[in-house]
Amino acid sequence: MKKNNYNTGTRDLGKAGNFLLKNALENKYISYLAYGSYLTRWNNFVKFCISYDVKKMEEIDQNFVVKYANHLSQKVENDEFKINTAKNYLSAVNVVMDCNSLALSKKFKKTPKNGGVVKRVLICFSHGRSGYHIQVSLQGVHPEGPGLY
Repeated sequence: MKKNNYNTGTRDLGKAGNFLLKNALENKYISYLAYGSYLTRWNNFVKFCISYDVKKMEEIDQNFVVKYANHLSQKVENDEFKINTAKNYLSAVNVVMDCNSLALSKKFKKTPKNGGVVKRVLICFSHGRSGYHIQVSLQGVHPEGPGLY
């Protein structure tokens, strides 16, 4: 039987993120204050996922996170969010996915196939004459580098 959410022990996407963040907190990769902030922002991402019928972490890829970045960009354009708020919301997604890679790196040996490298979605918002623009790039991150956030 295939387990959901990278074997976090739950089928609920929000709870899976919470579990990963708690694990990072217990291992002192993040602070208690950061845990609360990331969890709140992760739950916002979970609502976005549900609206697209994405219910498992395995279904979240870079393209989907870029779609979320575009969604956040729209919120910035509509003055619902400030630019830094949008960056923080996207950062939380990267942190939870990084926490997942840290958990996986302890369970699985690195192979040439996975190389132990996780892709993060980086976003840069800029304001031009025609409105807000986002520049999205992917960055390779080694999963044993918890100081990334």
